[in-house]
Amino acid sequence: MRVLVTDKVRFTELTPALVRIESALLDVAATRTDPDVIWITAIQNGKHMPTSWHYRNAALDFFTERGVAFVDVESFVADLRLALGPAFTVLHEDAGTPNEHVHTQVRKGITYP
Repeated sequence: MRVLVTDKVRFTELTPALVRIESALLDVAATRTDPDVIWITAIQNGKHMPTSWHYRNAALDFFTERGVAFVDVESFVADLRLALGPAFTVLHEDAGTPNEHVHTQVRKGITYP
């Protein structure tokens, strides 16, 4: 399992929240046999609402290579939720569309750390 970053991903600060999300993502991915590659597709990309946690460097989106699905994305999401704990939100968004991805962020109303 490899976790890669698309060329469109940019961020201005490696915050504790991003480190925690990325660490949990790597930990969960290491326990899985699917998929072979996970792509981080967005941190700051200019496509989110101005108030998005993405622009606070406290959220990221990821998915597999386009056209290559998780064998069980809901199981992956559940494992990531467990790994991150209650301070984070993990959502499977836009399922079945070309924009399908998993969104992770610090839970609203929480300051992390």
